[in-house]
Amino acid sequence: MRLRVGWALAAAAGLVATATTTARADEASRPYVSGRVGAYLPTGTVPAFGPNLDVEVAFGYRFLRNVAGELGFGYYQGTTGALVQELPGGPVTARLSLAAFPVTASVRGILPLGRLELSAIGGVGLHFLQVSIQAGPPTPPSDSDSAVSAHLGAAATFAVAPGFALGLDVRYGWASAKLFGSSMALDGLRAGVVLVVGL
Repeated sequence: MRLRVGWALAAAAGLVATATTTARADEASRPYVSGRVGAYLPTGTVPAFGPNLDVEVAFGYRFLRNVAGELGFGYYQGTTGALVQELPGGPVTARLSLAAFPVTASVRGILPLGRLELSAIGGVGLHFLQVSIQAGPPTPPSDSDSAVSAHLGAAATFAVAPGFALGLDVRYGWASAKLFGSSMALDGLRAGVVLVVGL
C-alpha cells in the first residue's frame, strides 16, 4: 500500500512538472466545483459487492492553464447478494453492506483542446468505512475502520456553456482496511458522469 501511495504521489508530481512547462501566463486562475455520479466497481477482496453507487463533490482551484488542485468529499456503497453462513444453530442467510466516505486530495494535469479538455489525475485520500452484516437481528453487527488510499485516473469534459462543462471521470483506487478482524482490500474503479461549474 505504501508503494502504491508513493506511485500516486510521484504521478501527481509528474503531472505538475509536465503541466507547468506548458502553462500560459495569460490564463487567469479560477476556482470551480465539480460533482460526479457513477458506480463503484470493486476489484479487491470484495468483488461480491458488485457495481454500486458512487458520488463525489470536489472543490478545485486552477492555478495555471494546465494545473489544478482538488479536495473531494465522496460516498460509495456496496451490498452483496445473499451469503450463507454456517453457525452452530444451523446455516443463516446474510447480506454484507459497505458504506464508505472518502476524503481525497488530488492534482490534475489538464490538456485544453478548445471546448474539450482532457486531464489526468493523481492523489491520496482517507476513507472512513463501515461494514455491517444483515442477518435478521434488530441490530446487525457492524465494524468500522479508516483506510489511507491512493488513486490515479483520467477525465474528459466538454464546455456546454460558459462556466459549465459535462464529461466522464474514471479513476482507480487502492485501499485496504481491517474489518471483523480480517484485512479487506477495497481496490476498485470509480467512474461516472461529471459536471464542472466555474465559480
